[in-house]
Amino acid sequence: MNKLAIGLSLAAAALAVQSANAGLHYSSPITVGVNSDHSGGAWGGVHSARVSSDSKQFIGCAAYGAVNTSSTYVACSASDAAGHTLYCSTYNPNYYVWQAAMSVNQASSIIFNVDSHGNCTYVYVQNNSVNL
Repeated sequence: MNKLAIGLSLAAAALAVQSANAGLHYSSPITVGVNSDHSGGAWGGVHSARVSSDSKQFIGCAAYGAVNTSSTYVACSASDAAGHTLYCSTYNPNYYVWQAAMSVNQASSIIFNVDSHGNCTYVYVQNNSVNL
């Protein structure tokens, strides 16, 4: 009787682990587009880059704010599977751009645009479980 109970417990545990990975998932590999004037855009999922089969994909943003000053900074960067990279940075960006960069986590899907001077002109972050 104990062997049956142990066997059923192990089977139930295995099913519980499998159901933990259930749910809608959307893979969003990193895409980088760069124009001849060095402007461009990049998009993709943080988790998709992390679990990609290559060692080149990454995407992310960083935000900085100093205490007792109004100085802020945002930088975003990405690389696709082919090794195309894009980077932008902006000092004292719009508050909402700074907040978007601050919200990046493993469940983030990111889009950012860069002008020909390397400034971040658009930062979009969507956090959702489908990105995991």
